[in-house]
Amino acid sequence: ADPAKVPMEPLELPPTVAGPSDFAASGAGTQRTYTEFRQLIEYPAIGRQERAAFLDARARFDAREAAHRAEHAAYGEGLRAHRPTKQAQEAKEVMPAEGGA
Repeated sequence: ADPAKVPMEPLELPPTVAGPSDFAASGAGTQRTYTEFRQLIEYPAIGRQERAAFLDARARFDAREAAHRAEHAAYGEGLRAHRPTKQAQEAKEVMPAEGGA
């Protein structure tokens, strides 16, 4: 024997849970299969000393990052220094070989 099924009455939800009234009234709210939560995080105020310490640390970080980028860009430069540039190769082809032409 199957258990008796009682028809459910419509639930009255608070607006923060039900969402905007025009959205719920349109019937579009019944198609969602998920619940979305939002929250606001309010952080404590930051004092001048804390801000100055942060800005100092940020400046040191930026300087280190710039130095690291320069190091990274220099990888292999020693190998590239011995390779003639495209302009030098073109100039060599145009000039006659030693001993005249």
